[in-house]
Amino acid sequence: MILKRVYFFLVFLLMVYACSEDDGSVSPPTLTIQGDGNVKPDSIIILEVATTIPGLLEIDGILGEVVEGEGSLLRTSIQGENTSSGSATFEFTAGETENAASLARFIAIDRLGQIGIGEFEIDITSLEITQVLILNEGNFFSANGTIDVFDIKEGTSETSVYQATATVQQAVHYQDLIYLVTNAPDRLDVLNDDLELVQTVDQGLDNPIDFAAIGNLGFVSNWGDINTAFTDNPDSFIAIVDLDNNTVVDSVMLSARPQGLLAYNNKLYIANEGGTTVSVFDPDDLSLTEVAVPTGPSNLVVDGEGMIWVLCTSGNLVEIDPDNMSMVSEIGGLTTGGFNEKLAIDGTGNTIYFLGGTNNSFTGLTTVYSVDLNTQEVNAFIENGFALYGIGVNPESNEVYLGDSNAFQSTGTGFRYDTDGNRLDEFPTGIGPRGFLFK
Repeated sequence: MILKRVYFFLVFLLMVYACSEDDGSVSPPTLTIQGDGNVKPDSIIILEVATTIPGLLEIDGILGEVVEGEGSLLRTSIQGENTSSGSATFEFTAGETENAASLARFIAIDRLGQIGIGEFEIDITSLEITQVLILNEGNFFSANGTIDVFDIKEGTSETSVYQATATVQQAVHYQDLIYLVTNAPDRLDVLNDDLELVQTVDQGLDNPIDFAAIGNLGFVSNWGDINTAFTDNPDSFIAIVDLDNNTVVDSVMLSARPQGLLAYNNKLYIANEGGTTVSVFDPDDLSLTEVAVPTGPSNLVVDGEGMIWVLCTSGNLVEIDPDNMSMVSEIGGLTTGGFNEKLAIDGTGNTIYFLGGTNNSFTGLTTVYSVDLNTQEVNAFIENGFALYGIGVNPESNEVYLGDSNAFQSTGTGFRYDTDGNRLDEFPTGIGPRGFLFK
């Protein structure tokens, strides 16, 4: 660090000398710095520094240093030496102090001895997401579904913090409450942030699967009678819940068995896994619009551009434009599970992860795939032969969480990976870890 500061001082003297000798007819290098201006304590962000050089980029001619506050810079790449433009990549590692700020300064040196300087301020903010709730399905008809809590900062987990006494299907964090969907028995449990039961909705549901909310209304997808759920004429429906008093006040019949729900722009998107449509419900006029998609639309996410992506059991990932309610693109030939597809999207809204490969979708799959939504390129992210049953992505860190059911032969295991596919840690879970909730 001392040598770096000496070098910066010598460079500064050189800059002063060059300015005194130069008549100003040639401009100094210009810098453009890109990166996330926020970083969590003890974590890393990537900064890209590009420069245009009047007199060709000097060898090793892009440097950076933290000049105020905490943290350190490490240059990981540099391109364009002896050319008229260049770029470099830096890793900024934050300090430990929350709600602090650091100032990074970068310089570019050309072969005329001219120097360009750029500064970039970085805020070290406190963690907003501190816990991960692990949703453990349990054994069906055994009423042993649970919720575990994983502490992100400590890297420790506490199992069975909430015992659902039912089969856990889904949980959604909405307006400081957690809405937990279970069946066998059929319930919607309303929990506070401490995982304490506030109220239970146990009327007007029949094999409930998923939950979403718009305003003071909650929506629960229901398969209906299991004897007809997988036929062409199911008794499937959406239950509408008044969230002010937690009672089912209405229902909307569906033409196919539903799976995942997504609330977006004051409309409810319903993946009709038993058919070939995504239903769009408008709570204002109670209308239901159908969007044609490939067979088996199962679960949905919304990307960073506001487009909706649906993973289908037929091995298709389709994009729906919510403005005109139509499918606008399709990625086919995917290796999916064939039932209740598990997918998640990262915090940038640019990468989707989903479970596929071999084994059995009812007990666990072997592979995690990633999809770059910008290029629509599909790659295997993790291939370890696990019995993968659940997936989630922390929207702050973009770390990927996986649940291994151990084929329901025992309790499960949770895994955390970075965005390069490196395993960070693992932790015990309950039976059948099927999903993750970040709060």
